[in-house]
Amino acid sequence: MVKEYLSNTTRDFLASCEKMPNSTETRIKFIQKDGWIGYELAKKILDRVKEMVERPRNSRMHSLLVIGSTDNGKTSIRKRIEEIYKRYPDDKGRVIWPVVSIQMPPNPTELSFINAIIKGMLQPCYYGKPHMALEEAIELLISHKVRLLMIDEVHHIIRLTPAKQRIIMDLIKFISNEAELPFVAFGTEEATNIFSYDPQLKNRFKKMEIPRWQADSNFLRLMFSFISVLPLKQPSLLTTNPKAPDAADIELAEAILDKTNGTIGEISMVIRNSAIVAIRDKEEKITKKIVLELEFESSETPVM
Repeated sequence: MVKEYLSNTTRDFLASCEKMPNSTETRIKFIQKDGWIGYELAKKILDRVKEMVERPRNSRMHSLLVIGSTDNGKTSIRKRIEEIYKRYPDDKGRVIWPVVSIQMPPNPTELSFINAIIKGMLQPCYYGKPHMALEEAIELLISHKVRLLMIDEVHHIIRLTPAKQRIIMDLIKFISNEAELPFVAFGTEEATNIFSYDPQLKNRFKKMEIPRWQADSNFLRLMFSFISVLPLKQPSLLTTNPKAPDAADIELAEAILDKTNGTIGEISMVIRNSAIVAIRDKEEKITKKIVLELEFESSETPVM
């Protein structure tokens, strides 16, 4: 019987497990691995990034600010972008970096921010004067044909005094202008305030917000995506159409959401842990009973 509720990769993996002596633990390890779950907003962000990477260069590149609460998918999106745009050698043996990914230092200074860019390209830190390090960073970005610079944890800037914040924000503008480079910045809601203080940056950085999940059709589509990558022998959802769900599917979705704070990190953990229970108990599908009895403590009050 063809298991239509599974992706091709998961279906093939499940079929291969039937020949293994310890398929239960093999399937559980498969579930525990981090994997990409493509949902509508994440795909929109990836599409925007693709457009930014392929856009012709100019001195005022438009950038993107991705806002979301902790554990709500920002890191997964960043890692997916890193996977798509890996460095590679050109025909002359030079390393091309389509995308360079860094984290904003916890208490950034002018030099530590520039060195984060340099280290992001696997080069040794510069210990001289900041303006010399800046010249080196820009030269690296240009010579390696970088098309996009990603900055995670950009909200760390808010810990600085207003004067020091201005230095970092001016650096971002300068690097973007000199290297003709767009940025994608990831941060919490605090980052919105930082960028709103500077009219130029507010205009350049278009905001996309990752909201917490609610009990709606988007969440049902997310559940379908999760179910498709879990190697369970029975379908956890009764329908194959998230726009016309069965009443039992809605109850299961609400039970999962009520268990969490609405972030995709906690939702993923509840679904994956429920799938593991389903395998160990030989249920082979996620049920409302499994979810309700699951030992899980949310970090915050569930979304109502």
